Amino acid sequence: MVIAVLFITFFALLFINVPIGFSIIIASLGSMLLSGNSGFTIIQSLQTSAASSSLLAIPFFVTAGLIMDRGGIIRLLLDFANAVVGHIKGGLSLVNVLSSMLFSGISGSSVADTASIGSVLIPAMREKKYDMGFTAAITASSGTLGAILPPSIPMVILGLTANVSIGSLFLAGIIPGILMGVAMLLYAYYYSVKQQYPTEPRVPLGQVVIRLFKAIIPLFTVVIIIAGIVGGVFTPTEAGAIACVYALFLGMFVYKKIKILDLPGIFLDGAKITATVMIVVIGASVFGKVLTYERIPQMLVDFLITITDNQYLLLLLITLLLLVLGTFLDPTPIILLVAPILFPVILQIGIDPIHFGMIFIITMAIGQITPPVGVVLFTAQSIAKIPIEQIIRSLVPLWGVMIVILLLVIFIPAISTTIPNHFNL
Repeated sequence: MVIAVLFITFFALLFINVPIGFSIIIASLGSMLLSGNSGFTIIQSLQTSAASSSLLAIPFFVTAGLIMDRGGIIRLLLDFANAVVGHIKGGLSLVNVLSSMLFSGISGSSVADTASIGSVLIPAMREKKYDMGFTAAITASSGTLGAILPPSIPMVILGLTANVSIGSLFLAGIIPGILMGVAMLLYAYYYSVKQQYPTEPRVPLGQVVIRLFKAIIPLFTVVIIIAGIVGGVFTPTEAGAIACVYALFLGMFVYKKIKILDLPGIFLDGAKITATVMIVVIGASVFGKVLTYERIPQMLVDFLITITDNQYLLLLLITLLLLVLGTFLDPTPIILLVAPILFPVILQIGIDPIHFGMIFIITMAIGQITPPVGVVLFTAQSIAKIPIEQIIRSLVPLWGVMIVILLLVIFIPAISTTIPNHFNL
């Protein structure tokens, strides 16, 4: 009865367009009252959910990405990517993917990646007569690398929610993220040759070196974050704070694109994004307590094991569930609502949590470019200003590319576990 009220209330509120954070909180609190909890217990649950110092990693990484974006980093990365691949057939489409790979190591956000890269390259590709469906599709799909390559905000949230090492998740994303990016580069090249898209002027070698040097400076952010966490120098929260300081230093004193008067606006935008996430975090924590109290994780374990005891078949079933959820919800609520249920399941059947964490993140990335709710897909569409159906036609092969990499990660655990296991975090 309690679980029925929980889910019926939650989906009913979503149906009438109540923000997802408030939908989770209202449904969870109603279920707790129904199960006999006192008002004091409910308030205490909300307060406890928000009182974690580890959650400070979220606003720090969000703000660091905003500072890098406003600090003129995009142009440096685009110039370097153009110097490396612009002279190849369909150069701008390749620049699009490579720039996203580079910026994902700074922003940690698929939406930020897509909006920043797309706002520059979608108009440029339109001018060079690229098909706009393909242009928006390659921009959106490469933008999802912001969630897969470290540092990744979804990985931070997953690590905190599932009690998995964030540093290990960061390391786990390196090989799958590179594989995904290379696969997209190959598809973009194939399609560009087929359509006879133009090349960009070749950049002299000396200029390539200069652009590389300029791009390395902001990209050093990811080195600081990963090396610091892996080396035990600082925690993920401290890494986010250091990334903010480094980004401010670059934006204000190296590139001089950010002024003192710009800071309140940047911090306010960061606070707005963080507040949206934190409302969902608080609600999902209480949601998880209700599920645990009603023994839903254990019931799910028992149900799945009755279907099969084959690990890979179970992973495929769970992956299919996550892909379906990803078409209707953003990654953050899915992670917060589902991870506490699924991670006990995979642990009980002997699956490496880092391996499963990477599968979880990739499925969330695919969901971001899948209608009806794919936020990255609609970000690209808003820039391209074309019908969504036109983008979806061009997205079909890119979905195929991402599914192939996802299947490789599922069936070859070493792709995601080799680097974390080497460092033994």
